[in-house]
Amino acid sequence: MSDNAIRVRILAADAVTIHIVPVDDVRECRRCAEGNGCGSRPWFRGFFRHGSIVLPNRDGWRAGETAELHLSAAGLNYSALLTYGLPLAAFLLALVATQALAEPLQLLIACAALAAAIVAARPLCHAIIRRHLRLQRRHARADVVKIAP
Repeated sequence: MSDNAIRVRILAADAVTIHIVPVDDVRECRRCAEGNGCGSRPWFRGFFRHGSIVLPNRDGWRAGETAELHLSAAGLNYSALLTYGLPLAAFLLALVATQALAEPLQLLIACAALAAAIVAARPLCHAIIRRHLRLQRRHARADVVKIAP
């Protein structure tokens, strides 16, 4: 599993959509069971806040299957840029645009622009992340078996 992937279980599936939830059982994650932690869970924290998420069923998924949900590096970078860059840019642009006003009013307008950008960035980030999500089937890994001579 890559750093930007988590294991998910498909709760419900029909011809058009699937409902997925993360697999939280630490015993099912090899890296977590070894005490290393998978490190990818933070990228998806909050994404499943309202229970399951709905994705298009493009590959004939069935309820009960387990898969890996991958977020591309580009999607992660775009969402981070939008999350942090948009509010910062709005704040700075508001400060620059209001140079002729009194300083307290300037700061008030810049803070309002910052708040508006934070509110606007959240749904935009979710849209970007959804566009860059990829669901892949889990492939069973073959165990190495030693044969005694």
